[in-house]
Amino acid sequence: MKSPVKMIGCAELQLIQAALRVDAARDIALKNALNGQLQWEKVLSLARHHGVLPQLYLRLCEMEADKVPPAIMQEMIASQQANELRTFQMTCDLIRIVRTLEAAGIAVLCLKGPALAVTAYGKPSMRHYGDLDILVRIENYLRAKEILLQMGARLTYPERAVNTSESRHDNFLYGDNSIELHWQVTTPEFPDALPVDELFRNCRSISVNGQLLKTLSLEDTVLNLLQHGTQHCWATLRHLAVLTATLQRMEAPELAATFVTAQAQGLLQPMLTGISLSHDLLGYTPPEEVPINLTGDQRTRRAIRLSKYLLVASNTDGPNDFERIHMQIISGHKNRFSTIYAILGTSFVPTATDYQWVKLPAYLRWLYPVLRPVRMIIKGIKILCLRKG
Repeated sequence: MKSPVKMIGCAELQLIQAALRVDAARDIALKNALNGQLQWEKVLSLARHHGVLPQLYLRLCEMEADKVPPAIMQEMIASQQANELRTFQMTCDLIRIVRTLEAAGIAVLCLKGPALAVTAYGKPSMRHYGDLDILVRIENYLRAKEILLQMGARLTYPERAVNTSESRHDNFLYGDNSIELHWQVTTPEFPDALPVDELFRNCRSISVNGQLLKTLSLEDTVLNLLQHGTQHCWATLRHLAVLTATLQRMEAPELAATFVTAQAQGLLQPMLTGISLSHDLLGYTPPEEVPINLTGDQRTRRAIRLSKYLLVASNTDGPNDFERIHMQIISGHKNRFSTIYAILGTSFVPTATDYQWVKLPAYLRWLYPVLRPVRMIIKGIKILCLRKG
């Protein structure tokens, strides 16, 4: 259980990794990283790319603020102050939306965003997030959508024809904020995961800026993070950092129960991958009462290798569609039909980027599923050309 943390990538990435560690040697690791030859502008760039600048700033302030060049520290302070203002405004909008929906008799759960930041780090401003996610039951979706529009929100992609049996959320703009209105959380590669009725049944209340908001239970939060991290191939440290911080808050019985639920919901492979990455890179050690094979089977090791490659690659565009499909094959449900269905979904179900790539009039929107694989092929050709170059 106590194998040393594996430092990866360049010196700047290793500094960020050291700042995120949770093991007993984390202070020594941070001091050692700060003694290396560092390009501080690159440190900032990588921290922003990985979405962990608030955590890096806090650790440096706690430990070695004098080792940071003054200009860089001033930039970090300014970034954190801007993030605090932005997250405060986002949290106010979230509370306003939730209270309006609740006043209409619609039960709402807050996913990710400020609720997750409070769960993992204790403050809304300790994570960087770009949108607000809320979950309602499917029978309340149309009414919730109507209320959001009445509040002044507007559909981000009005040309998109929403099919509630195939989609899982709709996108809105509310002021400067992006809102995702979910009616399900599950994805094609994990068809049995996170059933909505159970999420509402297990939910808990947390205080966010002095207001009580309902969010996922700790166990369901971990399962959601595992699903979300797998979708993004664990390609940025923010997914791993928030998973690790949440796991740190779990007692042994809660973690053991989460394993049982993960197996029932087809999320066992992502859980083994996520916890193994958390252990290898950030020093998380599961309670001794919960025996976990951290070396993993062949599928887990393949998923870990892919994730570490993507973390070091630091591609600003994130994992490409082919890497996502690879992760789906490695980590998806062992049921072959589910895996094939998930791959077809990745290949033919349009994403927000597809709607931005080509703007089609309403009478031609049926072409988006056809254009999706065309865009993937073009991206694939570009990737091959770049690698050959």
